[in-house]
Amino acid sequence: MNFKRANTKFDELYEIRLATPNDIDNIMAFLKEYWDKNHILAVNRDFFEYEFRVGDKVNYILAVNRQTGKIDACEGIYIYSKGDDETEPFDMAGGMFRTSPHALLPFLGLEILYRKRFMMGVKMRSYIGIGAKKDTTYVLTKKYFKDDMVGRLDHFYRLNDKKEYKIARITHKTILDIDSKDQAELVLFRDFKQMYEVFDNESFKKHNPYKSPWYINKRYFNNPVFTYKLYGLESSLVLVCREVAYNGARVLRIVDILGDREQFHRAGEALDRLMKQNDYEYIDLYQKNMDREGLKKAGFIERLEDDVNIIPSWFSPYAAKNIEIYYHAYGENLYMFKADGDMDRPCSVDVENLGYRCVKQLDSIRDISPFSKAQYDKDIESSNCHTEPLGEVSNVESQQDFSSMAHTKQALAHTYKNDKDLDSIKMHPKPCTHPDSAEILDSKNYALNPAAHPNLENLDSKNHTAYTSTTQNQNSTKES
Repeated sequence: MNFKRANTKFDELYEIRLATPNDIDNIMAFLKEYWDKNHILAVNRDFFEYEFRVGDKVNYILAVNRQTGKIDACEGIYIYSKGDDETEPFDMAGGMFRTSPHALLPFLGLEILYRKRFMMGVKMRSYIGIGAKKDTTYVLTKKYFKDDMVGRLDHFYRLNDKKEYKIARITHKTILDIDSKDQAELVLFRDFKQMYEVFDNESFKKHNPYKSPWYINKRYFNNPVFTYKLYGLESSLVLVCREVAYNGARVLRIVDILGDREQFHRAGEALDRLMKQNDYEYIDLYQKNMDREGLKKAGFIERLEDDVNIIPSWFSPYAAKNIEIYYHAYGENLYMFKADGDMDRPCSVDVENLGYRCVKQLDSIRDISPFSKAQYDKDIESSNCHTEPLGEVSNVESQQDFSSMAHTKQALAHTYKNDKDLDSIKMHPKPCTHPDSAEILDSKNYALNPAAHPNLENLDSKNHTAYTSTTQNQNSTKES
């Protein structure tokens, strides 16, 4: 990737930099004012730090107005792999993004989206933006970011054979036969330590994006709100799943897949047993770049854009409609899933009822190298966070004790003992939406054509061949 010179006109008016812990209160205030006053990242500092703070670093890019000292634009960054080991590629994803309507220059957001690619101090291999706004991101990405790709995540699912569906809306029931050749068992990993005793992490580095042990432990095993179940298929593949309950029924959502994704077809029978044993209505998966034939062999069918069947994706609150998830991304041979970036996180939660399910202090407060496995092993041995027995899918259900964090703030006093009740938490009364759909433009409605702004030297396609546009927040905060 050949990055061009940053636009000096922006530098004259703005300090564009990475955030520090001292900026957190200002970022939260900015999000409260210009995004949603009830958004979890605007009202709960503990959760904000879990998402974005790593030691003395805060993975947020800011554009600070030099005259007022206030934030005029910002974007969160999710670091999949720190890249501080020569064998580890550096991959990342975008998160919540917003530009103030009072920004001094048009395309300030676009400038931030461009600069993040070289501000992290490590050469980036790939970037993923999930939840992009189709009618704005497509136009801007195609015009300014010639190396990027845009598209729609494909939605696949497998139905349980039921007479009545309380979550899905099924007009034409189709249940494919599973190819029984070369099937394998799934094993539920009880914790991070056990997973990496089995999972071939070195081989995973060859895939794009790569997600380091540091990220997996923090994002999935130690998530303070959601409970994820990680199922391993031998040493090659891990399915990251989350159970969702509504209306007296349950579904299982595969939100991420780690390792060799082309081994997915071998999990078909095990997933089918898991679905029947737990009486899930269906198992679904948003993905990009997986082998369609392999998905079919596993018994999964595709939910099309004009499909008569409805496989919901919004649960807080529930919406009986099909949801399309769009992306923009940079990188070769990228696999993308629903949990990339901030697509699979809560949006607005009643703060008084937000409980932490793990007794350990949040690992995001400490800067632990993804290769400090010995330290993680020591932490896990002394922790009671994960106590369910290991076993195959045929006889395993998690019996985890979701105790409250020992020293959470008073606002986090109430604790949920079981995340199966998570979707009954009082949420924002409508799906998370945002004040406008063109997040990277200001309220003055500047034209998308840079010719209308001759003073912006580097907004033509020649100078910004490396730009990317990130408006993933339109869909990304619709928690599901």
